[in-house]
Amino acid sequence: MQKTSRRAVRGFAFAVTAGAIALMASPASALDPGANASAYGVSANVLNGTVNVPPTPTSTFPPGGTNTLLSVNLGALGQVGAVQATTSGDSASGTSAAEGRVAAAALLGIGAAQLPAITADVIDATCSDTAPAAPTGQTTLTNLKLGNGNVVDLHPAANTVLLNLSPLAKVVLNEQYTNPDGSLTVNAVHVTIGSVTNHVGSVGDIVLGSATCGPNTVTAPVDAFSFGSTPIVLAGIALVIAAGFGVRTGLRRLSARA
Repeated sequence: MQKTSRRAVRGFAFAVTAGAIALMASPASALDPGANASAYGVSANVLNGTVNVPPTPTSTFPPGGTNTLLSVNLGALGQVGAVQATTSGDSASGTSAAEGRVAAAALLGIGAAQLPAITADVIDATCSDTAPAAPTGQTTLTNLKLGNGNVVDLHPAANTVLLNLSPLAKVVLNEQYTNPDGSLTVNAVHVTIGSVTNHVGSVGDIVLGSATCGPNTVTAPVDAFSFGSTPIVLAGIALVIAAGFGVRTGLRRLSARA
């Protein structure tokens, strides 16, 4: 019985000591890397809410996924066909991607703003980000026309001004800007009616296809014996010392009983 007790105490001491050593040898847990993305198909707010369509549909990573609507009625502005928002990513590697897509867009001309009709088969905004690099994005347009004009380039350069009738109206293609948090927003088609210089007090704001990516981060594991892991190492040493005293005391008591 005494031999069994001694073996049990020794086994417990071995397990505690091994656990402490493993604790010291293991790297400190790192914070989970961040990966973020969002997207929507269409949004519109004209004449102080006379036509008000919030970002529709939306998708956000995490968790990510695809949301689709067969059509969206923009009232006096016109309508669009299928709209889709997709986001995806991998938090372990700090990657993310987003896409805002609109099909069969048909915006009616707005006479007061001298804004011609805008039509397109497909309007698509995409972005991606792989930490630590900065996010990137682009716009893809298929058969986009302003009024009876020529078809616009398939991949317009960033912040291409298609129409500028300041202060009445402005149409920007592949609008790209960096947000305060470091994320990148890509608006495939952005129509502003009134106050086009700063959007303050504007009477109309329409976005077709929007995607935002980032900021993504990757945090490397902390080396077990670096300065940052010192508290873990000290805790492991203290655990080993405590286990040693416990084993010694237990063995003495068993010897005394014997």
